[in-house]
Amino acid sequence: TYIILPTLSYELSLSSKAIVSYTDSLSAITKARGSWEIDSSTLELTGTYNDKGVIKTVWAENAESIIQKITIAKEQGVSHFSFWYIGGEDPKLWGLLLQH
Repeated sequence: TYIILPTLSYELSLSSKAIVSYTDSLSAITKARGSWEIDSSTLELTGTYNDKGVIKTVWAENAESIIQKITIAKEQGVSHFSFWYIGGEDPKLWGLLLQH
């Protein structure tokens, strides 16, 4: 059995939505002095920031959230994994996968 895990981030506002890289989303939130937290139901990072008066929310998969999802999936008998949107992932992902 296999599953496909996303490695991307979504940026949402009332008027727009976009797929962004993990590093771009982290940079935007840090630059705007926004905040991050871990969503307990999805295990994803969520962040909110103000971009020139527009409140934007980011949902991001980081290396730790993907590893947690792999661990849960393995407990359910999943043995093969694919990743969607290679190139926008948390740079730490590949090192953690090698250790896992």
